[in-house]
Amino acid sequence: MAAPGASLPARTQTPDPLGEPASFPTVDLRSRTVSLVPVTRDLGDVAEERTSERAYDVRLNANVLFAKDSAVIRPQVSSRLSQIAAELKKRGPGAVTINGYTDDLGSEEHGLALSRSRAAAVRAVLEPQLPGYRITSIGRGEADPLVPNENEAARARNRRVEIHYEKS
Repeated sequence: MAAPGASLPARTQTPDPLGEPASFPTVDLRSRTVSLVPVTRDLGDVAEERTSERAYDVRLNANVLFAKDSAVIRPQVSSRLSQIAAELKKRGPGAVTINGYTDDLGSEEHGLALSRSRAAAVRAVLEPQLPGYRITSIGRGEADPLVPNENEAARARNRRVEIHYEKS
């Protein structure tokens, strides 16, 4: 470690395992306060969440929430939805958008209808717990896949419900 007040060497390139150098900007942090906060927290097979001061995003695995080709929420995940509602209550009133997604199996129309029904089912659970919040639900079908629908593992990742909260 460098002595206080000593110059730190600039580091602008880090070797890449594939042989190509990667260039990163150098910032002198000695005169700045930097807050490090987790950007994403993995909540097992059920969800991933990302949080900031004004926003809260949760991505829920549709395979855990629903049975295949169903929009009925499984009883074992209702407690997770209640935890999400509690987190939103702590943050105060705001806008909540619930987006439902499916994979590319079946017709586009069926996927769109299923994604709408799934987003509406999550909204039906959250809405009574969040009076005063503006809540909308949207079905997006197979739009915006997280990964290419090349195999079942990828399709399972694309079947999801995302909840986005923005503080008023």
